Formats: sequence, C-alpha cells, structure tokens
Amino acid sequence: MYGICKVINGTNCGIQGNDRLICCLGSSCQPIFKLICQYGGKYLTCNVAPIIVIPIGRESMDERDRKRHILKEARALNDRPERVRAPLFLRHPFFDPEDKVQVKYELLRAREVEKVSLTEACRLYGFTRESYRHILARFREEGIKGLFERKRGRRGPVKATDRVRAFIRAERQEREGVSVRELIERCQRELGVSLSRRTVFRILDAEEEEYKKKPISDEEDRG
Repeated sequence: MYGICKVINGTNCGIQGNDRLICCLGSSCQPIFKLICQYGGKYLTCNVAPIIVIPIGRESMDERDRKRHILKEARALNDRPERVRAPLFLRHPFFDPEDKVQVKYELLRAREVEKVSLTEACRLYGFTRESYRHILARFREEGIKGLFERKRGRRGPVKATDRVRAFIRAERQEREGVSVRELIERCQRELGVSLSRRTVFRILDAEEEEYKKKPISDEEDRG
C-alpha cells in the first residue's frame, strides 16, 4: 500500500506502509534523501528527511482533523508538535504530541516523578525552562485545569507595570517552583503592590508568550 502522509508544514510526502503517519519536518527539506524508519516491526520509507515521524495508527485524516478542531476549541492544541521528542510520543499512538495538555502533564511527570533533569525534560517535551516553571506553578495552583491555555483577554493588566513584571520575572528565575501565592505575598511586601491571582496569571501568560516567540538556542537548551 502506498499512502499519502500529511506533513505539519503543509508539504506532502509519500509513505510506504499500512499505517498513516505525520511527519514533522524541520526548516529544511531534502527531497532526494530517503530515511528508513522502523515502527511496529515494519520498515517505512519516506522520500523526504523528517526529523520526527509520529505514528497515528489507522486513524483517518478526517478523524485527525476533528480531534485537532476539538483540541483547538478546548485551548489544548499544541501548534509545535515537532518539538516533542520524548520516546513515548514517538513510539505509541496513545501519546499525542498535538495534545498540549497531555504533553505538559508528561513533562511535569518526567521532571517531578522520574527526576529527569530540567534541561533534558524541556528538550524532550519542547518547552523552555521558564515555560516549565510557569506550567508547574499553574498545575500546583489549579491541578489539571491549569494545563489548559487561558483565554486571551486584554494585555497588560492595570497593576502589571514594567516594574512588577520585572520583579516577578526575577523571582521566578531565582526561586525555582515559586507559587503564585508566594509571588503575590512578595509583591505586597517588597513593592507595596496588591495583586490578584488573576493578574499574576496574566503576567505569567504574557511572559510565556514572549518566550514562545524566541527560538530555542543551543545555549538556552544547555541551560
């Protein structure tokens, strides 16, 4: 059987095999290069050079599109699944790199339970160290609900001055795992500013958006 594989960046490539795949390509595509990948006892040949090949079983692309739409509506769609390099997400269709909530949960589990180093955990799951601290803080405060993206409201809450944002940024860099409650107390004590939990979360969300816009450099990846 010769199937068409939908590629994240919009290009199509040919896959030989019985299972449909998603190929996550890097910035460069080398059409003349053939990569042989092994999955489920089968050897699959692709006529491009994917960085990651993600199996999605016999699921139709219509079903995949429906799930993607549901994830997007729930603010749980990972728009950069190619950054997820954890073996579980590459080998087993149960783990979906497009499900951002699942990716975040596995990131936290790898770091907090399996004690994977922070740098390695961030590399495997496609987040920066700063984003990790934000994810952990929201999970501790809200549980699984905190792993979903928040609705984007107005930018820059009234009390979120540059001074307050800089203070919160410095606190998170110096004190790993600092909670939202501690940030509120520190702002009150050190700056004389009373912040609500909603305001602090908005500041943290804005910080995460800024980090998303920055490419992950080798220097940052090494920590």
